[in-house]
Amino acid sequence: MGHSGRTKAELIAEVEALRKELAALEAAQDVELPRAMEALRESEASYRRLAENASDIIHEMDDEGRVLFVSPNRDAILGYRGVNAVGHRILETEIADNVHPEDREVMAETLRNVDVTGAEWQLTYRYKHGDGSWHWFESKGRRFLTNTGERRAVVITRDVTDREEALRKLRQSERRYRVLSEAIYNVVAELDAEGRVLFVSP
Repeated sequence: MGHSGRTKAELIAEVEALRKELAALEAAQDVELPRAMEALRESEASYRRLAENASDIIHEMDDEGRVLFVSPNRDAILGYRGVNAVGHRILETEIADNVHPEDREVMAETLRNVDVTGAEWQLTYRYKHGDGSWHWFESKGRRFLTNTGERRAVVITRDVTDREEALRKLRQSERRYRVLSEAIYNVVAELDAEGRVLFVSP
């Protein structure tokens, strides 16, 4: 008899049961695999729509600083048809040439430090827009690990020109009030329409 005392008929029945189980698994795979692939395609399409319609530029870089992905909205935000940076280090492309000369070294130093420390970072800098004007941009980056353990970095960049211009005007206004209040001996006060004190000289 052999095989733990089972008969030939029992072994044949067990093999048939295993064949049916295998056929059921293959059938399920034939149904589930296309569903999984479709879900992946939908997820990728959703991510692409998000990246295309975001007001921020998204870069993904590998561990050596080479660009792996750039969101398709980059050219519209920068105001020109840009260089294809994919596959290149960001500072070795024409993109870096449009960073304001006074900000280039700070940007390079920040990115070198990220390579060493892996820390999150943030940088505000001027960038020459396609219309020839200087815009202020803010980039924030952080490292992450992929599902397969590869080190990556994601960098989110946004145009902050309006914010920086508002801060510049605020600083000018504060300087003007300070100069005015220090230049005179009388107390100067500013009131709003309802009589609330907005400013009193020192």
